[in-house]
Formats: sequence, C-alpha cells, structure tokens
Amino acid sequence: MLVRSLVVGAGLAASLCALAQPPKESDCGVTTPASARTPRAEHAMSLREQLRGEWDGQIQVVTAEGASSTGYASMSVRPREGRLILAFEGVAGKKVVEGVGAMSFQGDEAASVVDSAILGAQRAMMRVPCEEQGVLVFRAFETDAKGSPEIEQVVRMPDANAVRIEFARVHADGRRERLAVMDMIRLPAGEVAMASAMLQNEAKIKAVGQQVQASVPATDE
Repeated sequence: MLVRSLVVGAGLAASLCALAQPPKESDCGVTTPASARTPRAEHAMSLREQLRGEWDGQIQVVTAEGASSTGYASMSVRPREGRLILAFEGVAGKKVVEGVGAMSFQGDEAASVVDSAILGAQRAMMRVPCEEQGVLVFRAFETDAKGSPEIEQVVRMPDANAVRIEFARVHADGRRERLAVMDMIRLPAGEVAMASAMLQNEAKIKAVGQQVQASVPATDE
C-alpha cells in the first residue's frame, strides 16, 4: 500500500497540474472561447468514453462546520447496459467515504445518480449547459418545505488520464458549499481499483441504474 500510494502521489502531481487552479464553475460555457467548445452531444459522449476505467488518487471531504480532511481514494467506472456504473471509496481523516452511481447519456441529454453519505442520500441530477471541453455539470434540486439548495456534481477531465469530481451545494445567492472533491489518475492497464469490489453490490447498483434510466434512457453500446 505504501509503495502504491507513493506511485499514485507522484503521478497525481504530474497528471493533475491542469487542475491546480480550475476555472470557476459559474464561468462554464461563458468565458470559454468558442474555438474550445464542442457540440453538447459529441462532448458528453466523448467524456463518457474517457471516464471508463480504474482510478486512484485522493479525496477531500468538507464537514458542515467547514473543517476538511484529505485521504486516499479509488474509483471504478464501467459500462453496463448502455450506461456507466461507478463506485468510489476512500478514507478521509479517520472516516470511510464511499458511494455508487450511474450515468446515462442520450443525445445531448445526460443524467447522473449518486448514492453516498456525502450527499446525505441518493441524489438524481440532470446535466446543465456547459460546453467547456472536458467538463460535465449535473444539478439536482432538493425539494423540501424550506427550499433546500441545489446539489451539483462537476466532472472535469483535463486529459484522458486525469479526472476531478466535485460535489457541492449551490445556494440561491450563488454561494457554493463544497462537500467533497476527488482528484484521480488512471491506473495502468490491467490494474483494478480497490473500489471495484463495491460494484458487486447488485442491489445498490440496480437502484441507481433504474433511477438514472428513468431520467435519461441510455443509448445502446
């Protein structure tokens, strides 16, 4: 584990340099030059292909009080029945962090469902406009009597071997409250992420798959 962590740490520093100062999410599709944009459907399908694989890196979790902790994490993303299914797990501080999810794509529409304690419960999110290359943004509105803030998931890939996934609450005044962020690099061919074992939880995988399919029916492989 120590040797693997050192290798991951070195690779992470090199591969994620483009993520050191990511553009503000509110700038997505606004400040990006037209020459750097791609059609929405082509853009989404390209990222769908790049996300597949086994990933290692780190996760940072932020508590409601604003305290943060960082630790090791892994993620596995695989195709199934025209969708992507994923699982992530890690340890931030002394707390185990894990979750499963699914993504579905149809034309220029896309949906993401994530089941993790990070979000408080299972959340279904729809893609919102963002033509910036290498970025997908999903949002869901938590409906309750108090009008809870939106949940946002941002997937950012500066290249095919690095990904940042961020979860946040977005309040009505535009204030973003970060919940967690994962910075990952792709594992070498043939290596399997530890999180892949969670994909064997058929009950959870079926639940997120059915919900994302109800939002956006998946295209055939």
